[in-house]
Amino acid sequence: METKLCRNHMERVRRSCDFANGIEVDSEGTRGGLCLAWRNDVNIMLRNFSKRHINVIVEDNERKFLTNQGTSQGDPLSPFLFLICGEGLSCLMRIATREGLLKGVKVSRSSPQVSHLLFADDCILFGEATIRGATLLKGVLRKYRTCSGQCVNFDKSTVFFSKNTSEEDRCLIVNILGVRSTSDLERYLGLPNMVGRRKKESFQNLKDRFKKCIDNWSVRYLSQSGKEVFIKAIL
Repeated sequence: METKLCRNHMERVRRSCDFANGIEVDSEGTRGGLCLAWRNDVNIMLRNFSKRHINVIVEDNERKFLTNQGTSQGDPLSPFLFLICGEGLSCLMRIATREGLLKGVKVSRSSPQVSHLLFADDCILFGEATIRGATLLKGVLRKYRTCSGQCVNFDKSTVFFSKNTSEEDRCLIVNILGVRSTSDLERYLGLPNMVGRRKKESFQNLKDRFKKCIDNWSVRYLSQSGKEVFIKAIL
């Protein structure tokens, strides 16, 4: 870590954190120096160092990447964990699709296949409604769990089938994936997950909510610019 603190203060910090070993590099101008500290149970061999870097070799030690405390939701590192894990799942899905193991969906004949959509810690996976497709998809999720340590909450997961999927295939796929089946186009963040040909009916509920809000605002004495700001802030 880079520090502008004095050497005596960094020494007290290192001792209070039970870092028995450490090395400090002198500061360079106003940038501060570098400080590296580690515990006795971690074997580190110093290769070389300068005022801008410390190059070390961490010997084989199973405990060197283990942490004693996880990050909370308010931690600055927390959003990046979603990105890292999401990129890992996305990579597994892309590889399976590229190798022809999984088949996504196409919005048109010339468009690329879409195998997954991610938003924060939620995802929508697309695949072929066959026993082979369900087994391969479950294998991808199992591999993701092994690599990342994150488990899919199948109790909160659902599967939606197209109308041309037989009832027998639906039961088999549900048993393989271990999730419940739904025929209702559920909503996510107030919007329908899937929109069919009847787009007007799909968004009618959202339109009614907007109209109700605007009707209630009509009793407010606002200027035209005030109404515009009010609509942008609320809607």
